[in-house]
Amino acid sequence: MKALTEFTDYRNFLNYFVSQPNAQRGLRAEMAKAMQCQAAYLSQVLNGNAELTEDHAFRLVNHLQFSAVEKEYFMLLVRVSRASSHELKSYLKEQAKTIAKAIGNVDDRIAAKKLNEEDAFTKYYFGSWIPSTIHVALASKHYRTSAALAKRLGLSEKKVLECLQALEKNNLAVRNGRNEWTYQGANFHLPKTSPLGVNHQIHNRLQAIKALQASNEQDLHVSAVFTVAEEDYKNLRKMFLDAIEKAHKKIAAGESDELYGMCLDLYQVV
Repeated sequence: MKALTEFTDYRNFLNYFVSQPNAQRGLRAEMAKAMQCQAAYLSQVLNGNAELTEDHAFRLVNHLQFSAVEKEYFMLLVRVSRASSHELKSYLKEQAKTIAKAIGNVDDRIAAKKLNEEDAFTKYYFGSWIPSTIHVALASKHYRTSAALAKRLGLSEKKVLECLQALEKNNLAVRNGRNEWTYQGANFHLPKTSPLGVNHQIHNRLQAIKALQASNEQDLHVSAVFTVAEEDYKNLRKMFLDAIEKAHKKIAAGESDELYGMCLDLYQVV
């Protein structure tokens, strides 16, 4: 199935959507019900004889469970179609192009603080897997002492203390009493093109290899090489982007207990 962003006209997308071979029976009636309009009105929209109102469009994207950026893109397509002046149409189309790029970009879909990559502490934080892992681990009540962190991560307590002190100096950890620490700060994200980001990805994948060798039954490790049509690859990419966005929100809203890691790769074999 084609991605929403492959369409610049909302009607073309809707006609494509309802004409899919695997479309459920009564899909048009279900969509009309969700939009709180008559099925005949939806047919007029699909045939180009009427426009969706923004209220109808908003109810529809909620019913179809579009992501936040997909909702914004679809709503912009509706506004483009309804705009009466060429100037407004052009303005809205440029906005839609920007949103389309964001839908295909992890950097724009993850709510995280952007960093100054020239800063010495940023280079330290992402220079190995240790600082960022200790920082995140502090959010768990189980890992708030240097001894507990050292035991959990297989590090010397001296190394852990050095890292905690660096985190404290940069307002990413708070010392409570003699040797108890708590998490402070925000989620960080390096852009795809960052050299620091590449190194950080490598470090995390090395940790994933260690976990693979440990053979923990609850862990999930999947790898495959496959051939697929280019359009299907685009759809797979969108599926993974949606999953990343949903997972990030789930992690942010959930309780902090145990320490886990995740790596995800979808790529053209080189």
